[in-house]
Amino acid sequence: MPIQLLSLALALGLVAADFGATKARAAQDANADVAVQFFERTCLKHFRDPAALTIKLEKGGELYLPEMKGDMPRIYLGGGEGRVWLLKTDTGIFFLTLRNDGLCTVFARRADEIRVLENLDGLFKNQSFFSRRQVDSDHEGVMTRRFYELVPGGHDATPKMTEVMRMTASTTREDAAGYQAALSMTPPVSAKGE
Repeated sequence: MPIQLLSLALALGLVAADFGATKARAAQDANADVAVQFFERTCLKHFRDPAALTIKLEKGGELYLPEMKGDMPRIYLGGGEGRVWLLKTDTGIFFLTLRNDGLCTVFARRADEIRVLENLDGLFKNQSFFSRRQVDSDHEGVMTRRFYELVPGGHDATPKMTEVMRMTASTTREDAAGYQAALSMTPPVSAKGE
């Protein structure tokens, strides 16, 4: 009889572990969705006017979020000066940084790497606001960085388009990393040859 109880206990333990893993996976998928949507509503939507984004993030604003104060924000500003806001959901924690040099980044503490990239593909596919092309990628530690150029005007953009933004998607599958996804966008720069 004790062996049967032990077998039952092990089976229940495996079911509980599988349920926990499934729940964690669902949370990472949800976080990937939130990260890309958050990036779209903040950095991408306000790429021409970061000051308007700041106003919307302040108390009473359309996108109000609490601003982080003290030493903690410096970690997410990468040595630059700027501001950091915090978004907490049922499944995760996200940070929005807006540096004084115009760099806008959304960090997701936990998010599925593949789902983040699939969501970015979906965001830019068949829309008329930007065209996107990957220009490079590299690895830095456990992070894989993908670099893109975004051109306003989408698939119908004229060759004389003068503004190009740089977008970086940094992702990892490592649970020990400080964050698993960071989506960054630089302010517009003149295109080469213009």
